[in-house]
Amino acid sequence: MVSTESDEQRWAKRHAWIVVLIAAQAVALGVGAMGHRASSWFAIGAVLTIVAPMIVTSLPRFDRTAIAIISSATLLAQTILAIALLGSDLRPNVILLADLCVIALYEIPLLFAFAFASAATLMITLTLADPSMVGIDSSDTTGLLSTLVCGIIATGIGAISLGTLWNEHQRVKHTKEQQDIAIDAYFAVTGSILLVLDRDGTVTRANRRACFLLDRELEQIVGHNWFELAIPGGLKNIAFQQFQQAFEEPPEEYQGGDDQTYENTLVSATGEERLTVWWATLLEDEQGRPTAMVCSGEDVTEHRKAEAEVERGKVELDALRRLAQKVASLDDARQAICDAAIALTGATLVAICEPDRTRERLTYTTATQESLVGFSIHLGREASLVGTAFLGSQPQFMADLHNTPGLHRNLTQLATDGNAGSALHQPIIGANGTLGVISVAWDRPIASLGERPAELIGLIATEAAIALRRRESLAQLERAALVDPLTGIANRRAFDAELPLALRRAAEGNYPLSLIVMDLNEFKAVNDILGHEAGDDVLIQAAGAWADALRAGDLLARIGGDEFTVVLPTCDQIEMDHIIARLRAVTPHGPGTSLGGAVWDGIETVASLIRRADASQYEDKARSKETVRRTPSGQQLKVPERRRARHTDPRADAPASPPAAADDDA
Repeated sequence: MVSTESDEQRWAKRHAWIVVLIAAQAVALGVGAMGHRASSWFAIGAVLTIVAPMIVTSLPRFDRTAIAIISSATLLAQTILAIALLGSDLRPNVILLADLCVIALYEIPLLFAFAFASAATLMITLTLADPSMVGIDSSDTTGLLSTLVCGIIATGIGAISLGTLWNEHQRVKHTKEQQDIAIDAYFAVTGSILLVLDRDGTVTRANRRACFLLDRELEQIVGHNWFELAIPGGLKNIAFQQFQQAFEEPPEEYQGGDDQTYENTLVSATGEERLTVWWATLLEDEQGRPTAMVCSGEDVTEHRKAEAEVERGKVELDALRRLAQKVASLDDARQAICDAAIALTGATLVAICEPDRTRERLTYTTATQESLVGFSIHLGREASLVGTAFLGSQPQFMADLHNTPGLHRNLTQLATDGNAGSALHQPIIGANGTLGVISVAWDRPIASLGERPAELIGLIATEAAIALRRRESLAQLERAALVDPLTGIANRRAFDAELPLALRRAAEGNYPLSLIVMDLNEFKAVNDILGHEAGDDVLIQAAGAWADALRAGDLLARIGGDEFTVVLPTCDQIEMDHIIARLRAVTPHGPGTSLGGAVWDGIETVASLIRRADASQYEDKARSKETVRRTPSGQQLKVPERRRARHTDPRADAPASPPAAADDDA
């Protein structure tokens, strides 16, 4: 361990011993005076006149120089008083030499020189004035001279010895001063925070870096308690207890001069908090007792922020990577997009709204709160920030949901539950325009969104555009798989999938359902005489005419060649007969069509219903053969102008569809 003792501590220790010596000598002087039958009051007064200055020097108002002068004067006065009271029983040169040694401990050259001159003058004066005071006969000239010479020689030897010691002390002191200058220089230029704390936590030394960190002047730090000055209120007691424990029970890390490393938060004069890592070393005195702690600190606030930013970037990158994988693999990744936005932004609610085919209405199709799904916004009818983001293809940020005009009120209610919050409407932009809007809401107010959250939401919106394009492409492929490419109506696959579902819905809804089967009369002759292109035109025109004659929700399907079927939900026998009559009337084919229908009895299978409809068609075809005229020239097989039939959604079934979602025009 490092062992050191401050100059102030050394001086105070020496002065304490000098005070003890003076007090002891004063008591001895008083006792000696009483032994010589001096007045007791004189003895008490002598003691008090010597002790009183020492008490005065203990007051904090006196500096070191004043204390040293008063103490030295007391010593000299004590010597004079002893010689006056005790006479030849004491040798003044011995006392004076001891006084000089004691005075030299104060390390004040002028004071030592004054004491030496005073001692020499006093000894010479006593020897010349009254030789008996130094124990010789005044008539003995040789003895007087020899005593004087011996006294001078003894005093000189003492002065030389003290001078040598003094010179060595000054050299050591100069070396220490140079070391202190070097330490102060290092304190000034180092980039670390350097502090020296005593056992009470008071700062005895600090450098400029500490001043810069705390935004205080050096005078505002040195001499003040570090824990009261720099540690936040809630951590002061804990930090100070740990500090004191290091002095009472030094941990193993301190042994052998090793540093103890720890970190805490500092607060500057302006209230700014900074995270700091410290390396601490205990200082000991000659007895091995810890006296102070040297602390070297580094401000790691920005470093930790950078580390946290890097770590957060890794987490965000991983989340975006997983989101991209889901978007690429899921048929519908909209919910995954909302969940990822919640995780990456800390939002309370995320929702996606999409336009209808007319692009006149936006509807929330996906949300992290299901109760928002289905709410709609009419574009152009009323001002709406969601609509503004969609139409203008620019993000719309609201710092305060409660005080923002044109805000979708359901978004406010569901996102914040009545508490103030913020929201962002980010347009989802594809190659051919805006595909929708992703709304992100927080339950807390955010004065400014910030560059990083805005960038993340922009990346999420890009993934959302990919997901919506993928979903639309898959929907188009699905529709294509269920649509007859020639006529544009449903194909056999769509019919086979829809009829069982229609029967189930009819049973659950307890409403009737009918099935019509039909084909074109003499269609083979059209292909044989006029060609297959003419036959295709007949099929296209017939499908278009029949689709226009049907109700919304009816399913018209081409199941092969010139064979067609019609699924009629909520249709009884009377309604089916009317529809058959309309279909027969609008058929754009001279030989006409053969139609047969059957009303589901509520329990029969799909195959049974189709067989009954087929049987009805065969009966109608047999009747139609008796009235159809055959013309080999093909004049009655004239093909109308080519026209593509209107496509009927094979999945459409209006009565079975759920009721339309409630509109919310905000």
